[in-house]
Amino acid sequence: MADKNDSATKQLDAILSALQKSLLDASDEEITKELRTAGVDPLKAMQMMNFAEQNAIDDYYLRLRELLATRRVETLRKIEAARGQIPATRAAQLDLLRVIYSKHSQTLTAQFRELTSLENASDAELASMLEHLAVLGYVKFEQE
Repeated sequence: MADKNDSATKQLDAILSALQKSLLDASDEEITKELRTAGVDPLKAMQMMNFAEQNAIDDYYLRLRELLATRRVETLRKIEAARGQIPATRAAQLDLLRVIYSKHSQTLTAQFRELTSLENASDAELASMLEHLAVLGYVKFEQE
């Protein structure tokens, strides 16, 4: 198995060495000739490069998915922490939303909501808006 890995490493090194020499200026025929001179099958070189590229892409998206999952968990934790801090009464919730909106009306939007008619929002919507605004930093609760 070690011989196989060593052979693959040597082939990859040969591929990279051959490609480094005027790759941008060389024609396809010149690149093919360089690879063959280095003892590398051009088709295998292309397959190895495609394999390496696909592995790099897969690795990038794996790290990205892990980062997004971590951020999601952290955001859910922040929402849960804010949930316990929301004012208990509807009137207090509306007052808090009005204060937030008055301070940040130029930058604040609430997706699919008309903020001029907060009185029509359900209790669940009010609580949800306050939770999300807390996570975004528009409102600070004591033990956050």
